[in-house]
Order: sequence, then C-alpha cells, then structure tokens
Amino acid sequence: MKKSVLLAVAIILMLTTTALAYDVTKDDISAINVKVVINGKSYNPNEQNGVFYVSQCCYGGEKVEIVYDIQLSSPSALNSRNMVVHTQLANGNLVFLGAYIKGGGVYPTASDEQIPESGYSFTMGNPDSGYSDINITISGKIPTPNKRFVKLYAFILNASGAAPDCFPPVVIPVVNKQLFKSDLNSAKNTYNQLNSELNKYLGQVDTSDLSKDLKLAKSNLSDAETLFNSGDYAKANEKLNAAENWLNKAKEDLKKVEAEYKCKELQDEANKIYNLINQISAYIDEINSGAVKMNISEKIQIKSQFNEIQSDYSSLQADIGAVKAAITNGLYDDAIARAKNAMDFASKTYIKAENLLNLLEKSVATPKKTAKSQPMPSISFNRTTLAIVVGVIVAVILIALILYMRGGGRFDELR
Repeated sequence: MKKSVLLAVAIILMLTTTALAYDVTKDDISAINVKVVINGKSYNPNEQNGVFYVSQCCYGGEKVEIVYDIQLSSPSALNSRNMVVHTQLANGNLVFLGAYIKGGGVYPTASDEQIPESGYSFTMGNPDSGYSDINITISGKIPTPNKRFVKLYAFILNASGAAPDCFPPVVIPVVNKQLFKSDLNSAKNTYNQLNSELNKYLGQVDTSDLSKDLKLAKSNLSDAETLFNSGDYAKANEKLNAAENWLNKAKEDLKKVEAEYKCKELQDEANKIYNLINQISAYIDEINSGAVKMNISEKIQIKSQFNEIQSDYSSLQADIGAVKAAITNGLYDDAIARAKNAMDFASKTYIKAENLLNLLEKSVATPKKTAKSQPMPSISFNRTTLAIVVGVIVAVILIALILYMRGGGRFDELR
C-alpha cells in the first residue's frame, strides 16, 4: 500500500504542470534513447503523448530490463541536481548508473542496488565541464496485475528544478488474461440479462434509448472478443471498456423504462378505479332519487364508503403526479419505489370500490339511463294566425248551415 501511494505521488509530480519557472527544460536535452528488453527481446519505443510506450503487451512474471540514456545539450543543466528513480517493476534493481563528464570520466557510478519503495535517490556532481550524457539501467519483473489490463510505469525519473516533461516515463502494457476473459464473460452475461429485461417492456413503453445502448454494447463486445483472441489486448481492452460503458448506461436507462412502466401500470389501475366510481355514482343517484327504499343508516354508511373511495382516488392521482415528477428529474429509483407503494394503495382502493359496487348491485336495481324528454313543438298565436283560425271556423259553420237549408231539415228526420 505504501509503495503504491509513493509511486502515485511520483507520477503526479512528473505529470503535473504548474506556472513555476523551471531551471531545466526539454531545451537542455538533445535526445533520450530508450531500450526495453523483455525476456531477451529488445524494443525501442518512441515517445508519444509524453511517454515512451512499449508496443509489446506483457504478462505477470516476465523479466524486464530498461536502458534510459539522456543526451544533454546543456552540459551543466543537471549539475548538483537531486535525482530520483522510481519503478513499478517487482524487485526493481538499479543495474547501472553512469554520469559521463564531458571530456572524459564517469561520476557518479552505481550498480546492482535495490530500488526502494521511496525510489532510488542520488545527487549529481558539479564538474566544471558538465555532463555529456547520463545512462540509467534498471531491471525487474512484471508484477501480476489485479486488473485485466494495466499500463505499468516501469521507469520514472524526477529531477529537482526540472520541468515535468523533461524525462518521459517508460510505460509497459500488462494483461492478466484470466481476469480479462472473466470480465469479458461477465459483460456478456450482463448484456444477456439486460436484453432479456428489454424484451419484457417492448411495446409497453418507449425503449429506444435502452435498445440503442444494448446494440452498441453488443457490437463492442463482439469486437473485444475478436481482438482478445487475436492477442491485441490493448485494443481489446478499449473495446471492452466501451462495451462496459454502454452496459452501465443501459442499466440506468432500464431503470427509466421500468419506472415508466410502473407509472403506466399505476395509471391503468387508477382508470379501473375511476370506472368503478362512475358505476357506484349511478347507483347512488338512483338511491337519492327515492326510487329505492333504504333506511337512513344504510344510506349514511354507503355515502361514507363512497366518500372514502373518492378521497383515496384523489390521493392516488397525487401519487401518480409524484412518480411522473421523479421520472422527469431522473430519479428513477425513487419513482419505482413510489410507484410500488402507490400500487399497493391502489389495489386496496380497488377492492374497496369493488366491494361497494357488489353491495349496491345486490341492493339496488340496475340503474337505467333516462332519455332526455324532447319538448313538444309549440305554436305561436300572433294576430295573423288568430285571424286565419277564426276565418276557417266561420267558413266551416257557414258551409254547414247552407247544407242544412238545402236539405230541407234533414237533421230533424235523423232525430
């Protein structure tokens, strides 16, 4: 633990840039040549993105030797400087340290010394002619990582007063194939579980985001497995990282889907209760009309139960509003918990309403919807209409009188 903390501090010091004025910069260095030997095979990494990155991926237990040679353009740039060498190699050992004085001679020199957890420290001399170059060689073993893939800082050099980018570190990629395979299988299992959950909600609520997440996760998982099997562990790790990121997003989007589905279920239950309330209301209207004989105590009890159901329904609508607000604010866990609690309450309210409706169905005849009576057409008796009617009546009387006179009193004969 102590070693990892010290190494972390060393890396931070090396990578952090500040507004300080440095005595030593990259302008004081003409070149840095690095050679990395892994199990007897040599590699010459080039500097990229501020590090000497070895292309060959290593495994735990492999032997490594690193030669780090610094060519100075300013001979006295490192005079009297305090220097510290760090490494994340196991059993790190300083094989050779040589500071070559310009014009001849080597100072200081060291060989075959253990690199402590705090780093190997030394102080440069102060020759008048300065130094032409400094050669540092270290060795050690690749430690078995506790992650599937790590970037091991095999060589770190810090110098007092030097800018952080003066001495780029040597980084070696290391893979733990067993853990990598385990993580890959775990990600595939997670994908299958999430995809199974997706299928439950298809056609029920909007699942477009979740579907997209899983589609991209599947694609990256396939690429990661192919690259892993071909031995390209660095790129395989990038793909697996991407797949895991999409799976993590899918987990969050699944919560949203579940919350929206729970909210829909709750709203459906509320709609059922509302339909029961409407049916109960029709029976109560029938009772209130006096069409049903029922004593006062029964009426009071029914009205009390109905009021309670209506109050519960109003509370349920407020709960639905709270669930929707939680979803809008991205509080999916809270929305799901609220919906579950509200559903329990809704189920109890539904049973209350159903029991009351059953009671009314047994006690009261089925309510009939009374058709609205249509008003009879009315005639407006204004002066014109009245004159016409009177004229018609007078005409009828005159005709009847003429017929009677011509008939010679036939009315009398019928009597």
